[in-house]
Parts: sequence; C-alpha cells; structure tokens
Amino acid sequence: MKFFALLVVLLLQKLPNQGVHHGLDRAYRAFHRWSAQIWKSHLGATAPFLTSVIFWLVAVWLLLWWIDGWLAGVPALLINLAILYFALGRRDEQKWIQRYMVAWRQGDHQAAYYYAEELLERPCTEESATQVHAQVLAKLTYLAFDRLFMVIFWFLILGPLGALLVRLSERALYHARQAYQDVDPAIEHFHFLLEWPASRLLGLTFALAGRPILGLRQWSADVLKTKMDSETFLNRQLLTACGHLSQAAACYQERPEMMTPEADQEVALLKEQLWRALIIWIAAFALSVILWS
Repeated sequence: MKFFALLVVLLLQKLPNQGVHHGLDRAYRAFHRWSAQIWKSHLGATAPFLTSVIFWLVAVWLLLWWIDGWLAGVPALLINLAILYFALGRRDEQKWIQRYMVAWRQGDHQAAYYYAEELLERPCTEESATQVHAQVLAKLTYLAFDRLFMVIFWFLILGPLGALLVRLSERALYHARQAYQDVDPAIEHFHFLLEWPASRLLGLTFALAGRPILGLRQWSADVLKTKMDSETFLNRQLLTACGHLSQAAACYQERPEMMTPEADQEVALLKEQLWRALIIWIAAFALSVILWS
C-alpha cells in the first residue's frame, strides 16, 4: 500500500494544489495559535508545539484504527494518499526559484538578488554574486530534502503518521519564526532528530550517484558531525559531484559566478542529482517490497 500511495502522490504533484494546501496550512496555523492561547504561551514554546502536533497524530491514528479492514482497505488507502499529498504539497518556494532563474538568465542582477533574498529569507546586498548563487543552490537542495525526501523517509518508516509528523513539526517551527518568536531548543533538537537520519541517507545517495570515491570520503568525514545542520551537510555532499572535497566548515567555496554558463551547468547538475536520488530511493523501496512481501 505504501509503495502504491507514494507513486500516486508523486504523480499528483504536477497538478495545481496551492489553494488546497494554503487552506489546510491556515487551519493548522489557527489551531497552533489557539494552543498557544490555551497554554498562555508563545508559538515557539514546547507545550503548544506538542499539543498542536500530538492532537492530530492521535486523531489520525484513531481514524486509521477505526477504518482498518473496511472495504478491503480502500478507505485506509485513501487516507494514506490524502496525508501524503498534504505532507508533500508545499511548493511556495517554486515561484521564487523560477523568477530567480529567469532574472538570472536575462542578466537582471537587481531582480535576481531580490528573488534570492525572498528564497533565502534574508538580505543579500552585502554578498558577492558567487556567494549568493552558492547559497541559493544550498537552499534549493535543503528545500528538496525538506519538502520531499524527509517526508518520503518517514512515510516509509512510520507510514502516514510519520509523514504527518514531519509536516506538522516543520509548520509549527515556521509559525514561530514567522512571528519572530523564540523557539525552545527542545523543539529545534527534536526537528533535527527527524532530519538527521533522512539527511545522512540522502547524502549517502548523493555520494553513490555522483563520484562514489570522493563522495564516500566526504560522507564518512561528515556523517557523525551532530552539530552540522542538514543544509550544510547535503551541500558539502553535492560538491563532491563537482569534484570538490570540503575540508573547512564553510561549504560555499570554489563555486562559479552567478549568471555564467558554469553556474547554469551547476544548476542542471543539481536537478540531475536530485532526480537520481529520488529514482534510487523508489527503486530500493520497490525492491524491498518484492523481497520481503
């Protein structure tokens, strides 16, 4: 059921879905704010976070338990499809990516910087074109991980509850940061624990799908660095496909200038690496279904 649901939802991602997901996100944001009011706390506090996440996890678990065995499992399959579709449905950043790429290829530096700032969610006026381009690529890699690979990973491990947990945790963090409120360290540590196994597995996939010898050297050097965030880890891993081994903590060195053929080629390589990784994950899961069914 998991494999079929995953394939169907990945196909449905091509359909317009912003209206549905924006409505669901607004509803969850209202529930999160209500939880904060009940606890007389702020959005970044642990109690509202746990309330807003656990309530929906328990509700979905009870629903799945209640309909288990109904109509040969068709209702349960539909619930799986709906939850996975919801968890994978965030695509707000796509418009900024497309506008950034168009402005970049047209040589419009001012517009490219503006769209890069919207994508990175911070000012970039003091940084060089090389730094901006490198950070945009790193952000694109992380967004692909956060919006796709991490959801798939936990869906395959824990089913629809895993996918829902990732989505609700990310949204709750986003609500607090959007309101410029402090987030309790416990919440950030919990979300990092959700990211850690999925990001390290994706990094290993990048290593094997790119330049395996160089990639495995980088992966083995970084995999146990618990203080290294997922964006940095994945970006360092992707650099091995370009022939670079990152030694220092920074991972933006030796990148081509923005608005050059070399940078355009690097964007194409990023897309290729992401597609390769997705194909490897789906093929590995399909093989596991065949072997253990």
